[in-house]
Amino acid sequence: MKRYTQIIGCLLFFAGLCRADNVTINGKQVTITTARYAVVMDGLAITRVENKLTGEVYAQPKDGEASKSMSALDTCYGAVIESMRTGGKMNYMPCERTTVAAEKTATGAKVTYTGLQYGKGDKADFDPKMVMSVELAVDGATGDLVITPAIKGNIEQVNGVRDRGVAMSDIQLRNLDENLRVILPVNDGISFKVKDNVGDDFARDNVFWQSWPMGWEAALFIAESPKGCLGFWADDPKLRYGRNFGLGRGNGQWHAAFQFETTDMIYRCDEMTGASWRLNVFAGYWVKAAERYRNYMRQVWPDLIPLAENTPAWADKVRIVLGNYIPGIKDGEQFANI
Repeated sequence: MKRYTQIIGCLLFFAGLCRADNVTINGKQVTITTARYAVVMDGLAITRVENKLTGEVYAQPKDGEASKSMSALDTCYGAVIESMRTGGKMNYMPCERTTVAAEKTATGAKVTYTGLQYGKGDKADFDPKMVMSVELAVDGATGDLVITPAIKGNIEQVNGVRDRGVAMSDIQLRNLDENLRVILPVNDGISFKVKDNVGDDFARDNVFWQSWPMGWEAALFIAESPKGCLGFWADDPKLRYGRNFGLGRGNGQWHAAFQFETTDMIYRCDEMTGASWRLNVFAGYWVKAAERYRNYMRQVWPDLIPLAENTPAWADKVRIVLGNYIPGIKDGEQFANI
């Protein structure tokens, strides 16, 4: 009986880690608190993240003028509309004229923005029919915070055809402490830490962009602290192409943009759904977040075969690969002895 009591106690403990204990809504700002984390989403950006497993704050707003990298990320923030007339892209975002409706849900909250604006001042274009929403939901099984933006363009047709369409959604993770180590599965894996291997000019006042599944080989972002880590990754069981990632730095903080871009003909795109992302925090170094992503992959893509199980025998004997370089006789002999 004691054993069963212990098992039930463990199940209740982990269930507590995986549910939203508190949801607070203040206008367009939503705070989701669980036993693992406290996350604040303000508008279309996550602005504060606390890892409650380690007691560390990974992201929080900072006083002062917005950095150039933040301003650059603002140019793609929100609902991105592509014009067939000019070929250009315009990002529409909430403004003072936007109607904001927020509500609690069974697993979190949803905020809907009706009326979005492109540009500022006299050149601003306000579209009262355009709608964008963001839903925050805590996954009861894993504790992941699932963030799902959705866009409805309500773009009128002219002679049965639209001259513009919804190209992409863009949500952001801002105000990350510059002292965090950023780890990305880019070009076989790279990590950035300002005081370690990153020069003062890297991603400072600009944005470093990558796209999945090209250079960004797994749609995963990791930030590591001394005691724990944060993982942010694409939630896409259908493996749809079109995830983009941008990383900027300024005023002592990292800022990241996460996009989902349509592959359909733009004149057919009047809405965007299913472009979800997941966030979670962990105690321990960056591998904890990578393990969570690997487990996610195995769950949603069961047909994927590990490379080690699908590699021909001859490939195991390869020790060096030469690209455009043609070795001379001496170099060739050295390579042969490896």
